[in-house]
Amino acid sequence: MTCFNMRPNTHPLINRINHFLALPHYIVAVMFLTGAANLFHLELPVYALFAATAIFICCFGNDLLPLMPLFIGGYLAPSGANNPGRNEASVFSGSSGLFLLFLACAIALALILRLWSVRKGFWKTKPRLLSGMLLLCAGYLLSGIGSPAYPEVLGQNLLFALLQCAALLVPYLIFCYGVDWLNVRRDYFAWVGFCTGCLLVAEVLGIYIQLPVIVNGIIQRRQIFTGWGMYNNIGVLLAMTIPFAFCLATKYRKGWIGTVAGSAFLICLLLTCSRNSIFIGLAVYGICVLLMLYYARNRKHNTIALITVSIILLLSILLFRNQLLRLFSDLLSLGLDPSHRDEIFMEGLALFRKQPLFGNSFFSPGYEPWDWSTSDTFTAFFPPRWHNTFVQLLACCGLAGFAAYILHRIQTVRLLLTHKTKENTFIPCSLLALVICSLFDCHFFNLGPTLIYSMALAFMENRPDGQPDNL
Repeated sequence: MTCFNMRPNTHPLINRINHFLALPHYIVAVMFLTGAANLFHLELPVYALFAATAIFICCFGNDLLPLMPLFIGGYLAPSGANNPGRNEASVFSGSSGLFLLFLACAIALALILRLWSVRKGFWKTKPRLLSGMLLLCAGYLLSGIGSPAYPEVLGQNLLFALLQCAALLVPYLIFCYGVDWLNVRRDYFAWVGFCTGCLLVAEVLGIYIQLPVIVNGIIQRRQIFTGWGMYNNIGVLLAMTIPFAFCLATKYRKGWIGTVAGSAFLICLLLTCSRNSIFIGLAVYGICVLLMLYYARNRKHNTIALITVSIILLLSILLFRNQLLRLFSDLLSLGLDPSHRDEIFMEGLALFRKQPLFGNSFFSPGYEPWDWSTSDTFTAFFPPRWHNTFVQLLACCGLAGFAAYILHRIQTVRLLLTHKTKENTFIPCSLLALVICSLFDCHFFNLGPTLIYSMALAFMENRPDGQPDNL
């Protein structure tokens, strides 16, 4: 599907800007600015610049594809000092919060006007995943209907459900209908994911430098948090970005840099001390190594890079074994302890049996309290969740929401089987990391992973298979 401009672009400056917006250099620039915001508490000026860029894209851009890195950058920009769950006086409150709300409204208005200009295209093609997504969103919105406590939580439940629907559905529709897919690089989303991974590495290293994470030679994983999440949230996104590094490793003469970067993502993932993400990340890394060796244009250099990294890691483990064991002693002591997740699952299923059709709402009783947030406002808006996608859906949305999710999952699997490209081999590895990690945590109901998930599906569905790599 093609998104036409609201007016022809003939000004040379506008054309040059649009040319830059289509390059990987633009993605790098967005993630660099995001890192600056996160590490140096520069959220307000960076958000203002992002807003100006987004409005330009909506008004004068060739299409809406350059919004992808801005969506991710906007989510990952908040610094630890401005974590709204730990600091009620963060930049997201007071006058600065109103300023950010104004920027969001301005972007939304520009986006609505742009999509309105191409509204006729909405009826030409129906996205393949739309029906399942709409039913899943309906399941979210109907959650808790008929439960005894529903009238008391109606307002906050609908608000949270709408937020979940927006994260899942809005990016998918924007990029399905708002992009000239015939002129999109095959590796565009791989660059988005790769640059996101590099950004996450910088943020994790920044956390270790700025916060007292290592105490007496031992990692205190409770101290691993940033403005948008804690160690588990960081871990799953790192696991999701590993495939994109290896995807790029298969495409370029110097692809060995991607192999080294993918290995760096994995090492950084270990530093998050997120057990679930580490296990899944290791599996994804292994799969991606095999895919890389199969697809790589320069298999020799990639193999040398892989062997070199492996030797360095092995020597590091042998030489610093005792220090590493002490460093990760808290993590190792946990082992395979479910951390009461089995009890949480049973409580969720018990709630499901009480209200099997539409569930007990997202704010039903029985949730474990947030133990890392100090903000009452934050915890009131974001309810704790059941640490498993299936249990979450059954407890909160009942059989209606669960059935809608199964339909959506069937549609996504069918999409993966029918759209076979090199990129569409690595992207499912990223989505698989999210889906499996969400069986042990609440990632599918967090905004950042859902945004990336939705955009990845739009890319996979719409990017033509036969287009050349050099676009």
